Amino acid sequence: MKSDGHVENLEPCERIQKLSEMEVEPNALSHEEKQKKRQNISRIWFLFKRLAIPYWKFNASARWFLIFVVFLALLKSAVSVAFSYTARDFWNALSVKDLPEFKLKSLQYFILICVAVPLVVYYSFKRDVLSMKWRQWLTDTLLHSFFSNRSYYRLESTNSVDNPDQRIADDINSFTRTSVLLALNLLQSIIDLISFSIILISIYP
Repeated sequence: MKSDGHVENLEPCERIQKLSEMEVEPNALSHEEKQKKRQNISRIWFLFKRLAIPYWKFNASARWFLIFVVFLALLKSAVSVAFSYTARDFWNALSVKDLPEFKLKSLQYFILICVAVPLVVYYSFKRDVLSMKWRQWLTDTLLHSFFSNRSYYRLESTNSVDNPDQRIADDINSFTRTSVLLALNLLQSIIDLISFSIILISIYP
C-alpha cells in the first residue's frame, strides 16, 4: 500500500484513521470487478442460449439425433464398465493360476476390444456430424439475417463487427464444435463417475 506524504505528518491516531480509510478503496474496486465479471458471465450465458436454443427447440430431427449420440455415449460407458469387470476377473484368474478362467477372460477381452474400437470411432463420427449439422443450420440462419434488410450495409457503415464474413465462416465452427464437445464430455464424465462409483461400492469389503 502506498501512503501519501501528508499522512506521515499527522498525529498517530489521525494517521491510523486515515490509513484505515485508505484500505477500503481496494475492497471497493474488488467488489466492482466481481460485479463486472458476474455481468459478463450473465451476458455470455444469455448470448449462448440465444444462439444454441433455437436449433434444438424448433428442429425435431436434431433432437432425435442428439438423443442417438447420447445413447452412443451411454453405450461407450457401458463398454468401459465391462472392461473394468473383465480386467478384475482376468487378473484374479491369473493370480490363482486358473487356466480355463484365464482363457475365458482373454476371449472376453478380445470381444470387448472388437466392440469398443468401432463403437468409439462411430461415436466420434456421429458427434462430429452433430456439430456439423448445427453449424450448417446456424450458418444459414446468420447468413439470412446478414443479407436481409441490407444489414451488411449497416454493419459496414457502423464498423460494429469486424470481418463478419470471417466470423460466420470460422467462429461458428469453433462455437458449435466446442459446445458439443464440452456438453458430451461433461455428460460422459458424469456417467463414468456414477458407474465407477457403483463398482467401487460393490467391491467395498
